[in-house]
Amino acid sequence: METKVITSDIYEATYYFLNGATINSLEVVQEVKREICKITLVDENLPVLQNQYFQGNVSVNLFEFRRNYNRVINLVTIAKRDAKMKLKASKLGGNQ
Repeated sequence: METKVITSDIYEATYYFLNGATINSLEVVQEVKREICKITLVDENLPVLQNQYFQGNVSVNLFEFRRNYNRVINLVTIAKRDAKMKLKASKLGGNQ
């Protein structure tokens, strides 16, 4: 059975992604005047991975982690940029 985890922690998301989880969606929300990106990941092994992560019982290949971290950061950056462009477009459209 596939499990879903939603997190805004890039390191946590990267760990799950590195271990086979799929990024299902990215949602940019405003939180205390900042843009936060909520990352939804899905995988049947997420409960085990999540338990290991929060227990601190993980080790990773640093090179692979860095590569996957950069991938996740790029996706988050694109999502934030797209959200900002949509907000700007909606404000421009609302003033006419």
